[in-house]
Amino acid sequence: MITKDILYNNLLRLTREFTIDSVSFNTYFDLLQNATREDHLILMSERISGIRHELETSHTNNVLHENFEDLINWISDFRVAYLDFPNHRMDEIELIVSILTKIEAEAPDGFDVLLDVNVDLFCLNSLPKVIAERNFYFVDQNNLSESFILIDISDLTALNAFITTNQISIQLLLHLTSKIGIANSPLNPSQYVLIKTQLNGKNALIRSCISLHILKTGKHIHTAHEYLTRPSISPQRLIRIGDNYQQFNDTIIILSEYNHQRDILDKYMRLYHVVENFMFKYPLVGMERTNGGKPFSIRDFQRMYNKIDVSELSALNDFIRAITKIDYTTGTKFSSFLFSKWTALHPGVIANKSHLDRLLALLKVETKKTKKQIKFDDVSENSFDYFFSQLIYYYRNSLVHNRETEFHLTHDTLLTHDIIGDTAKLVLEHFLIPCIEEIVFFLIIEQNPIVWYDKSKLTLWNEA
Repeated sequence: MITKDILYNNLLRLTREFTIDSVSFNTYFDLLQNATREDHLILMSERISGIRHELETSHTNNVLHENFEDLINWISDFRVAYLDFPNHRMDEIELIVSILTKIEAEAPDGFDVLLDVNVDLFCLNSLPKVIAERNFYFVDQNNLSESFILIDISDLTALNAFITTNQISIQLLLHLTSKIGIANSPLNPSQYVLIKTQLNGKNALIRSCISLHILKTGKHIHTAHEYLTRPSISPQRLIRIGDNYQQFNDTIIILSEYNHQRDILDKYMRLYHVVENFMFKYPLVGMERTNGGKPFSIRDFQRMYNKIDVSELSALNDFIRAITKIDYTTGTKFSSFLFSKWTALHPGVIANKSHLDRLLALLKVETKKTKKQIKFDDVSENSFDYFFSQLIYYYRNSLVHNRETEFHLTHDTLLTHDIIGDTAKLVLEHFLIPCIEEIVFFLIIEQNPIVWYDKSKLTLWNEA
């Protein structure tokens, strides 16, 4: 295709729809039945006809059009006055104008509009799964076909700024222009990529290639989910000035980092670090308190080591079991509070119970002895400690492990899993995080035999 035809043909065809020569224009005009709006629409039509005449002249004279200001102003005015104009493809007109304005500004003196361009070299492929970096490009200086442009038509303001501020090659912009405004092929307000034609329709392959390019520049492809809810703590947690909270200084710093984090997965890992600290501290606190200030012997230290030399899940289960037995509030055990939070998930938060069952299966939450999968309805208050321990632990594993045989929790699987949708996110938001927050703040604020040391020092011998 000749360069000048790429520059003008589609734009002229799209703008024709807003003149009296268009059937859709006349149909819309007849439906207005308002003299003032009819007169205004005719004026707008005459205005675009004058602009089109100037574009046609540039096309005929084989030159780059130098001034798109009138067209840009017309687009803005028409959008406001006649937003309901049918099938207007106004976004595509605006995008073409943005590209042509960029080409006109960047084109060298003597730019040849009669050069032939192989428009079959590239295709414009719609991406069904959005990439977080909405607009991006790569130009291979040695092989144009290895170049691409990623654009998001759903946000024209950002896209126009992207085109204006980046040094995208004119050749690549011409190929992009050739794919916009094609007859009977309107673009949807979504993400598209201009890429070599051999990859047309191969969405998984396209996504992986583009993603690597984006990651190589230090940017990201995932859509993060922010958790901005402040810690929801029982009003009965009263901080008492003078209590020895300084023994939790490391934990307090982690909680500060937790509050600073916005991404839900990062926040969960910060909470888990606190739980991890507490679950190994729990048996040591028990020994320290049992010893009652008496000197520690070598055997005591050996027993201390044996207490913590257990699997992480076992240590976590012992810790959670101790939590469930104490009062959350007067007359209500933690087991009751936690269980009620779990049962509130369905149907109040998650309507499809099978999604919860499927999530538990993906995480491999199962009974202790028979290794049978635990489903939502199988959970009881009496056995809640083991279930809750597994849920905390396997959520953590799904974040830090990336094994082919395990469920891997990423922002994609958190928000848009193929089978369970956003169930993992909802459980995290409405159950795991609020419950762990309650446990952690309770253990720090309320003096207790689980994580509070009774004394600040170990006695090794009696001095008197």
